[in-house]
Amino acid sequence: MRKEPLFPKKEKPDVDHQIMEAGVRLRGLQRKYRVIIERELRALRHSRTQKRDNPKAMANLKNAYYSLAVTNKAQDRLREITSVQELCKAMNEMGAVLKIMNRIDGRTEKVKVNKLNAGIRKMDKAAQRDEGGMQNMFKEPLDSLVEDEVIERLLKGESVDSCLDMEEGIMMDMEEILPFGEAFAEGTGEDLDLEQSMADIDELMRNL
Repeated sequence: MRKEPLFPKKEKPDVDHQIMEAGVRLRGLQRKYRVIIERELRALRHSRTQKRDNPKAMANLKNAYYSLAVTNKAQDRLREITSVQELCKAMNEMGAVLKIMNRIDGRTEKVKVNKLNAGIRKMDKAAQRDEGGMQNMFKEPLDSLVEDEVIERLLKGESVDSCLDMEEGIMMDMEEILPFGEAFAEGTGEDLDLEQSMADIDELMRNL
């Protein structure tokens, strides 16, 4: 009689299951970013009725709008993925860009300053820029990524979907930021694998 192993090896999920799991996480991110967009739109409208500026709400809104565009693009890519390698690449690329956005937004208190600076220096080198080029992007990044015009349209009632479908207001594509994201991960010593990307998405959703 054949005995079953006491601790059988767990089978690795197949690519379809992993794609499904990735899709679930992406939908969770999309919902989070939409909630942030609606919240910050309300805050901006209220501030304007009081004739006050609200730079924090504006920054949060631009960050969420851009991050939602990145997440939507990753969701679209899932339909064309047929292998674990392709899935890993898609999730790593999206994760790298969202990490950059999250660093910019100042929500990552766990990141040590020396690692952050090392990542920035790595990005400058990757872009063949003088030192300090990415420092400038970190100081005023969102105005170079999302136009004010699209924010005004959202404030007037235009839907987020109609703007994103036409890629309205996006001034720098994900592909243009991606090299910085990869260099940033290398500079901070972070590995970009599928399991880590999934864990990063979960942590990001908890922090939003």
